[in-house]
Amino acid sequence: MEALSRNLGSRAANRRAEILRDLRTRLREHEVLTYASAIAFQCLIGAAAVVFLGIALLRPLGLETVWSDHVSPALEGRLPEPIYRAIAYAERTVTSHSGTGLLLFALVIVVWEVSGAIRAMMSALDRIHGGEDEPRGFAERFVVSVCLSVVVSLLLLGAIFTGFAGSALPGWPSGTGGTLLRLLSSTVLVWAAVTVVLAVAPSRRRGRLRWVSAGSALTVVGWILASVGFRFYIASVVSFGSPEGVLATVLLTTGYLYVCAAIFLLGAELDDILIAGQGNPVRGTVQQD
Repeated sequence: MEALSRNLGSRAANRRAEILRDLRTRLREHEVLTYASAIAFQCLIGAAAVVFLGIALLRPLGLETVWSDHVSPALEGRLPEPIYRAIAYAERTVTSHSGTGLLLFALVIVVWEVSGAIRAMMSALDRIHGGEDEPRGFAERFVVSVCLSVVVSLLLLGAIFTGFAGSALPGWPSGTGGTLLRLLSSTVLVWAAVTVVLAVAPSRRRGRLRWVSAGSALTVVGWILASVGFRFYIASVVSFGSPEGVLATVLLTTGYLYVCAAIFLLGAELDDILIAGQGNPVRGTVQQD
């Protein structure tokens, strides 16, 4: 039994080393970091549109207190007075005019900008899964990216609202239980967004996609850790009272999105390595275990 345990441990160690070697090779061959830069740039533009839509939705959803109780206190005192007053004025203007026309305009902007990030992800995932030999046509690619952007935007907005303002929802439990429920709900929504993109974005993929996979787990856990570090910097380190602090925040936000994009693509590479050889490539479908 002892010899068998050592043998199994040696095989597992060899397998881990092989996976790491494959990941290093794929990062170079598939130009993962280059694609991560493109995705991060698109996400930076899309994030501004998502924030605009989120503010526009506060009044229709009856969540005006989210700004006054959570966002405004965090900004006041950390931003220079003129900048804070400008942001507060913009928030009041958007929420006071958040009618159907403004919401539709915000939704169109979000879908357009986020779909650009989705198309960048589609190109990267096709490179990872070998879909470049069987690419989607222009019309199909555009329609898929727009549909994905709607689903992903709703899931991520749900995760943001739940994480920051879940306690303001009617019937939401208070105390530690409510906090844990908010974190769990946000994590599940982010996980769903990652899985949907991994399932639909590639024109084809190798084998079967598991709804809970090592790659999606790596992505979600990596995003959580990166977000914790980003939040710590924003809350405890940066000084918004100086031009250097504002510039550093812009640069760090770009770097944060770049790290998140790289983690996402690394998770896709890991899944492709683990499921390689377990089935024929399938186009645009997800098979459950």
